[in-house]
Amino acid sequence: MTVEIPGMMKVMTVLLPPPPSPPPPSQAVPQYSCCTKTAHDFRNCLRDFVADLASGRMAVYVWRGEGGPAAVALRQDPGGWRLAEARARDNIELADAPLMEIVAAVKAAGIRTGESWGWLNRRLEDRALEGPPLPAPPAVRDWRAALGLGNIWD
Repeated sequence: MTVEIPGMMKVMTVLLPPPPSPPPPSQAVPQYSCCTKTAHDFRNCLRDFVADLASGRMAVYVWRGEGGPAAVALRQDPGGWRLAEARARDNIELADAPLMEIVAAVKAAGIRTGESWGWLNRRLEDRALEGPPLPAPPAVRDWRAALGLGNIWD
């Protein structure tokens, strides 16, 4: 089943089942050379993730809405597809408005936001090893922190 993500362009993936496919103004980059070109255009580390893209654990989109373009990375983990990163050229953080638009689009497509399964698992293991009494986890700092962006490795 393919799900559309308004405003996103798919860069590359080779996954069965495939990640959600966004509609225009997003565009797919289906080949290694296109992925490398996208990494070069955005001047970021996308080219380091070609193996993850080819294995189907990651999908990359280019969002071309207001405040863009932005490279948007999705990761697949045991919790399903997750928004892992969204950055402008040179890995510059997006302004609030475009990031909110991207988040709304991926959530509408059934993609979750928040920490990766790996981060959550490690935090649970760390808390279990602390021994009683367990302190309450720290409150989420703000809505950006709650997105769990930046963890594109697991």
